[in-house]
Amino acid sequence: MKNDKYMTQERLKEILTYNPETGDFYWKKFGGRRKRGKPAGSPRKLNRVVGVSGVKYCCHRLAWLYMTGKFPENTIDHIDRNCLNNKFSNLREATVSQNLANKSRYKKKKIGPKGVYPQANKWRARITFNNKYMHLGYYKTQEAAKAAYDEAARKFYGEFACYG
Repeated sequence: MKNDKYMTQERLKEILTYNPETGDFYWKKFGGRRKRGKPAGSPRKLNRVVGVSGVKYCCHRLAWLYMTGKFPENTIDHIDRNCLNNKFSNLREATVSQNLANKSRYKKKKIGPKGVYPQANKWRARITFNNKYMHLGYYKTQEAAKAAYDEAARKFYGEFACYG
């Protein structure tokens, strides 16, 4: 991301420690409200962020830098879809498309599983791939439409598929 050029693994390890089993960061240096050994970061929307020298970094990106020595080329996907779970075993590098594939259904969607919609006394299945909607068919039951979506998700998204 745009702020990644300001942080290196060496600098990060000077000021913070990271526990890969818990996903938590702790301050190493004193200064202001920052106390040695105290948890670092605060929730912002769905992610945790840490501010360093006036720049805010997402904790999952810092965890990747801390463990691998470089920021991810694209984005980081949380395998369990919990954006506050920054255990290293829960993080994987992904494209934006793969990251979006590993999302649950939208909260505003009240009826049907991910990729399944009621339509004229039937159930419609569709999937988005490469920014295009793909119609998978109309089905008599919600279960049949979900099975069609699940098969397409396995085919197009592989390990990033979320069956919602």
